[in-house]
This record gives sequence, C-alpha cells and structure tokens, in this order.
Amino acid sequence: ACHMTTITKARFSSNWGTTDGNWDLTNNDLTLDAWGSVSWKYNEDATTNDPTACFDGTIKTVGAGLTEINTPAGTHASDAGANLFIGASSAAATFVFDGYISYFTAWKGYTMSDVRMQAMSRGVHPFFVSETKPSIFIPNWGDDSPEFDLSGNNNDGTLTGTAKINAGPPVELLENYL
Repeated sequence: ACHMTTITKARFSSNWGTTDGNWDLTNNDLTLDAWGSVSWKYNEDATTNDPTACFDGTIKTVGAGLTEINTPAGTHASDAGANLFIGASSAAATFVFDGYISYFTAWKGYTMSDVRMQAMSRGVHPFFVSETKPSIFIPNWGDDSPEFDLSGNNNDGTLTGTAKINAGPPVELLENYL
C-alpha cells in the first residue's frame, strides 16, 4: 500500500542482460493525498512475458491499463547479489517516488491468482491472502532501520529517506472478496 503526495504512474522494472523490461500503469492512477494499493506479478522465464498489475482492486494487463515501455531482451539477470529498490532507485534518478509506503510483501516461486491480488489490494493482510507464507514482509514503521522482515525469513531491509507513517491503509477480511 502506498500514499502519494503527487499524482503519478507506477512502474515495474525487471533486470535483463541486454535491455531491462519496464512497464507503467497507463494512466496517472495514483491519487494525490490518498492511500492506494499497487501489486505486481511477473514470470521472468521468457522475454515475451508481461507482468500483471492490480491497482486498487482493478487488474491491469498490457493494452488494458498497463503499457510496456521497454521489451526485455537477453537473459534474465540474477537478483542474488543485487539490491531491491522500491519507490525510487538512486540508479534511476529520473524516477522519483514522492509518497509513503506502508509495507512491502513478496512471494518467490508462488503465482498468486488475480482474485487474491484484488483481495490484498483492498486491504486483506498479506499473511491471510495466500496459503503460502510470503518470502518477505517488511512494514515501514519509519522509526529505526533496518526494518525487520516479519515473515520469519530474516530478509530485513534498510530504508533511506523515509519518515514515520502514523496511519496506514484500511484493512478488510479475505472472506469479503473470495
């Protein structure tokens, strides 16, 4: 879940050997001074695969709310020794995130259904949206860093340029959406 202080698009990037893949929400869907939820799922097995996004409960695919900016080329690069950037990357200073992120969750090797993405987008806690425990769950309390991974996998993260979040997005029950 994120809270924007300016209106913008969300971008998903994937690191490939020749050309990185980049996809944007087609419209400026993120609303000023309001909580929104953006989730992505992506299979990096082939350059022809595109991600699926879920923004505030609406599924978006390429041509239907999602735009491919760069088609990936080459071999998918290993992420084993790379930092994960969420919000803004110092390596890509032209892409700036001016807002708040309440938490980050990821599953590796698990394909989440669109219905479960929609439920999480509407506030179902990540621990209750899937029968598979997330690989990482880092709430952004903004008091001290590193922020601790509450999934039990010890994937702690160091946050920079962040402030304490006093109020998070609304929370719902999974049963309301399945």
